[in-house]
Amino acid sequence: MKIKTVYVCSNCGETSPRWMGRCPSCGSWNTMNEDVVAEAPKPGTAAAKQAAAARPEGVTSLTAKRLSEISTTEEKSRILTGISELDRVLGGGIVLGGVVLIRGYEPLDIVRLPVPEGFFYAVVHPDIVVSTKQAREVLPREVPLHDAVTQWGNVGGLVAGFALGDVALIGRSMHDVVAEPYRKGFIPGYDVLKEGVLAEGALAMNIAGSGPSIFALAADEAVAQRVAQRMRAHFARPGIGCKIYAGRVSNCGARIVE
Repeated sequence: MKIKTVYVCSNCGETSPRWMGRCPSCGSWNTMNEDVVAEAPKPGTAAAKQAAAARPEGVTSLTAKRLSEISTTEEKSRILTGISELDRVLGGGIVLGGVVLIRGYEPLDIVRLPVPEGFFYAVVHPDIVVSTKQAREVLPREVPLHDAVTQWGNVGGLVAGFALGDVALIGRSMHDVVAEPYRKGFIPGYDVLKEGVLAEGALAMNIAGSGPSIFALAADEAVAQRVAQRMRAHFARPGIGCKIYAGRVSNCGARIVE
């Protein structure tokens, strides 16, 4: 078994093949500590098959835990997905926080993106039910070339925004022409809410997955708080209850704050 040297941030768990004075994820200085890990065998080899058999696909540590039970040490602050290749690329499982881009699935290609400073969110979860099955069925089976080109450009802009720390670019790129136009019908008054949220100063608003949760992005915490209240008021008018959340997007994940 081959081993390789990596450098792990003691603050957020970010890994790097070389030493850096400042962690590229959380920005902490002098926290990159040397460690050695087993290098994964090449896919398709006998060693790779043996390694995969060591933990059956689907075995995962994704179980509910209290915050007090979550360790902030590198070896315990990650959760296993049960997908061996994904766990390997992520350095031992998912770090609770940050942004990860899945570039491809065959083969699986994962890229971790840095979260810029001054990046805030507002989320509303209305008390309505959206069936994932129905949300998938409303999507078109074919996408017009014009829409595909628009979507590709926005995905590129989104990735560039994270890489450059450009919050405004992230907001401009958060424009979905493939799923949002078809899924918004499941959420009462979606277009009216989006218009109001953007009027409050949000950079963008969209549906989280198939819904019904909705998220908005902002470059200012006060804006994020106002947007959250606007979301609550929107659903209160037709008598729909909801839960709202607002705060700074974390790159370090769940941790105990004294």
